[in-house]
Amino acid sequence: MGCNTCKCGLNNALICSKIACVSKKSMTQYMAYRKAKQIVSKKKSIESQNLPTLPKNGVCTPGKIYQNGCNRCFCDTNQLAMCTTKACHKKLSNKLKTSSILTLSDVRPEITEQEAKRLKELPDIASRCDPGQTVKVDCNYCACLFNRILVCDEKLCLSYDDMNRIAAKKKEGDSC
Repeated sequence: MGCNTCKCGLNNALICSKIACVSKKSMTQYMAYRKAKQIVSKKKSIESQNLPTLPKNGVCTPGKIYQNGCNRCFCDTNQLAMCTTKACHKKLSNKLKTSSILTLSDVRPEITEQEAKRLKELPDIASRCDPGQTVKVDCNYCACLFNRILVCDEKLCLSYDDMNRIAAKKKEGDSC
């Protein structure tokens, strides 16, 4: 149960603390994550305003995001555009051209199981990446933009500390 402790209480029922167990390493990663998140949120709204149109010849700049109708395309390290596959309607197309880029699914298609197995893992979203690269950070997938900023899924990733806190909460009230 990590840094949490349990003791016997009244009627032989366990009483457990529910402290967030934070190591120095996880605190450093969290601070790097917050700093990167602030930078990304400022840049996302600027970048998404005037996306360039995907070149007709198909050659693109690794890490750049392009507009292709109402779909967005992410240029990978091989200069190949990977585009979302949304049905295009005129009203939707105009709205998407000015909407913010929020997650990985806004700029590229779903990651296949085969592709996921080959992805490089980075320790946090503040890590340096190569433009056009798709990587894994914790349990999220991320695309590295041309300016080396990661755009990621935003799944909740449970750490061992989170799981220990949940276990302590479940054990509370059990008999000693």
